[in-house]
Amino acid sequence: MRLSLLGSDTTLCAGESIDLIIDISKDCAPLNITWNDGSTGLSKTIDQSGTYWVDIESICGNVTDTIRVDFVPCLPIVYYGLEACESYMSNGTNMDYSEFTPDYPTPLTCAEVTATNVFRSPPQENKHSCTPGVDESVAM
Repeated sequence: MRLSLLGSDTTLCAGESIDLIIDISKDCAPLNITWNDGSTGLSKTIDQSGTYWVDIESICGNVTDTIRVDFVPCLPIVYYGLEACESYMSNGTNMDYSEFTPDYPTPLTCAEVTATNVFRSPPQENKHSCTPGVDESVAM
């Protein structure tokens, strides 16, 4: 029997889904397919974290496969907004990126992340300017 295994354990962003699909050759037509929830189709759409298994009985033999699927929030850990953009040659702020400071919109419970202000090296050659962006947003 030819079986496309369910694949390796995987982590996806919350709100996404994954299709687990069984591909069996014509010579090994399945007699019975049973997923961990009792369903019997050749595919299963997963949108919740968990361990999933499928048991396949066919004329070529029996196969069981398992996969762990996790969903995590995929929000930015560190965010730099451009709303405070300041860039004037008269006071040198076009050479300074200090107005771009980090914000931490999604605190982590399993790690600690720290960041500094944005900068480019060498600053004498890497000035910046502020400009209108898409839909009247701020851009640099």
